[in-house]
Parts: sequence; C-alpha cells; structure tokens
Amino acid sequence: MREETARFELGLAAGTAWHGEATMGLGGHAHVALGRWLFGASALTASGLHPHELGTVGVTLQSGQSLAARYTLRAVEVGVDLGRSIRLDSLRLGSIELVAHAGPRIAVLKHQTQLFLVDIATMDPPSDRRPLELLAREAKVVRIGCGVRALWTRSSRLRLVLSLDASADAIDDAANRETAALATPLLPTWAIALSLGGQIEVWP
Repeated sequence: MREETARFELGLAAGTAWHGEATMGLGGHAHVALGRWLFGASALTASGLHPHELGTVGVTLQSGQSLAARYTLRAVEVGVDLGRSIRLDSLRLGSIELVAHAGPRIAVLKHQTQLFLVDIATMDPPSDRRPLELLAREAKVVRIGCGVRALWTRSSRLRLVLSLDASADAIDDAANRETAALATPLLPTWAIALSLGGQIEVWP
C-alpha cells in the first residue's frame, strides 16, 4: 500500500462577492493535504464598490452647510475547513482537480459611516475637510460555509485556482435587528463569492 505524504499549501485570490450588494475583495486559504483529504483555514475580506448616500441628517448651519452621511459595507469571514479533492483526468479535461470543502465561519459585517458637511445647494462636501468616521451598524455571527475550488496545474508547485464559495448565518445576531443611530439597512445574512487566484505547495 502506497504511503501518503502530507503537503502544506497556501492560496490567495481576488474576486467579487455578493453581501446583499456587490463587493470586491481578497481571499486566502492554507491547508494540510493528506491524500485526497484536506484540513485548513480560509479567510475573506470584502468592501462595497461604492458608498451609499444617506442624505442630510437634519442639522443646518448659518453658513449654508448641512451635515450629511454615507455608509460603506465591510465584511470579514474567517473559518476552518474540511475538504476532499477529486481528479478529473478521466474526463479528458487536462490536469484539473476539484476540491469541495465546508466548515464553520466567524463573520464580522458592518456599515462604516462617514459624516461630513455639505453645501445645501450643491450637496458637495468641502475638499479641505476630512469626514468623521463612525460605526452605524455591526454584526458578529457564526456562519456555515462551503465551496468548490477548481485547480489547474501550472508547474510542479504552482496551480491556478477558480473558487466559488457561499456562507449563511447559523446564529442570528440580535444587534443587527436593533434600530441604528443612522438609517442604514439590516446587514446581510448570507454571502456568495467568486474569485480567481493561485495556490502554491510550500512543503515538502
């Protein structure tokens, strides 16, 4: 019986994700592979493509300026994974390997909000003033995640990776249901991501 050799592999990718809105971000994974089985960790960070304007918040100054607000979605997920790989050589697709994986996640989502003065007539913020940063809404939840990676061999150690990942809340965060200081919507309870990157075998 052939003895299996353990391998330690690292991956990094960039792509897009849906967190109730389109976002862009980076993801990474690290795992130990023994034969067809893999055990490791993965992480994803994403940010909304553009800020959402909340308009003025009811404070008008004699100078003709008013206080306005906008927010941007930020999301971070970190988890552990158990996976299984399947080679597709028999399907004549070349040197391709599929890895299916699943595991628990810890997700932190927030609406990062900016307050700034704007001219009431034009609604443009002054260029010489930095906005005030504050947190309008935040959720910390446990999620169940899963995904599939397709790997193409580029060299003896480096492979191209196309990943599809999804996760959903396993436990509701009551703080997400509370009324926020500013009228931002509820944070999303699930996500799906598509990314492209590379994976390298670093040991042995």
